[in-house]
Amino acid sequence: TNTSTDAAMPHNWVLVHNGTMEAVATAGMTVGKEGSFVPDTKDVLIATRLLGPGEETEITFPAPPAGKYQFVCTYPGHWSIMNGEFTVE
Repeated sequence: TNTSTDAAMPHNWVLVHNGTMEAVATAGMTVGKEGSFVPDTKDVLIATRLLGPGEETEITFPAPPAGKYQFVCTYPGHWSIMNGEFTVE
């Protein structure tokens, strides 16, 4: 759920291989809004579409192999603070 009330604050959720979130977010800028700022790369495991304020989505996906992954919002300028670790045990 994008809880922002500012129309200039869309967000997405992108699961990537550990250590690749900056590269994925940077590549996402070349894709643009039409592609939800999600590049077509093997480093992206799953992603939501870009959500505007008040929009929500739900995704279901098979867990990747055990290990550490990263999740990130690839909207330009967001990746450096909107990210975290995703652990599969």
